[in-house]
Amino acid sequence: EKAHRPFRCLDCQYRRELVRVYLTNVEGICRRFVEERRSKLGKLIEDKGRWT
Repeated sequence: EKAHRPFRCLDCQYRRELVRVYLTNVEGICRRFVEERRSKLGKLIEDKGRWT
C-alpha cells in the first residue's frame, strides 16, 4: 500500500469515506491522549510546587 493512496483496491467513494472516518477516529484518540498527558503534567507541576 502506498501512503498517499490507502485502500486502493476499494471503490473510490467508499475509500474516501473510509479514510474520512478513520482520520476522525485517529484525531479523537490523539486529542484524548494529549488531554490526559496535559492533565498528568499539570498535576505533577502542582505537586512539585507543594514540595518546594
